[in-house]
Amino acid sequence: MLPKDMPRESVAFYHYCLEWNSANVRGFDAELRYFQSLNPTKITRDLFFRGYCHGNLTSHFKDSIVQSLYHQGLSRALKDYDIEAICKSPDKVRSDALRFIKHPRKIEGIIRVAYWLCVTKHWDELKLQMLTGNVDYLQEAKNQDGTKTFPFMGHTTKYLPARNVGLDCAKPDVHMKRAAGHCGHSPTKNGVITFVEAIRGGTEERLGVIDYVIWEYMRHRPLKRTDDTKRVVSRSWRPNPLLRRRRLLK
Repeated sequence: MLPKDMPRESVAFYHYCLEWNSANVRGFDAELRYFQSLNPTKITRDLFFRGYCHGNLTSHFKDSIVQSLYHQGLSRALKDYDIEAICKSPDKVRSDALRFIKHPRKIEGIIRVAYWLCVTKHWDELKLQMLTGNVDYLQEAKNQDGTKTFPFMGHTTKYLPARNVGLDCAKPDVHMKRAAGHCGHSPTKNGVITFVEAIRGGTEERLGVIDYVIWEYMRHRPLKRTDDTKRVVSRSWRPNPLLRRRRLLK
């Protein structure tokens, strides 16, 4: 059982992130409405592929770097994530994309997944797995030759495309672990789960939306980490004096 004040602390931190993002992050409100409107029963192949590409590219790369590459022309090089267009000219896609990101395995993985999704029975199987909430499928699925069906989908990155198609999940990456630790939860995967569940209980918001709001704040104003087992102290967040935070602010 969580300490009595911990859910309240988590919800207060979530609302602070929400307000700060709305006031300071360009395009946040529109993006928030987009995440709130996602419906996993209406998942499309192209929407999943776009999410997979982003998860692939941000594996071992900072999101800010990848976003910069998109603006420089990487999205155009990937045919704006048009699966059919990629399958028609894979060599051009490969050569164009490698001008922006010098990582052949990542680009090859994107092309392979595009081909895989072009097979109707593959997409039907993937859609079924997503609708049943089987996020592990993205990490564990294998091709007939034993290679991973979705390259660069690991313990953490698999949650990104799942969240981006509307599945009710949160990505337990370093940002979310630090936020969980800041609010008194364990800075681990399980700690992130209890953290976002506590917020959902106080807001009735979906986990994917909660993840986006907090992750966006953490991306702009990261908390200072002490170590992996201790709580962290924010350099930017100051508590509401009306809330009792004696436990967290020691």
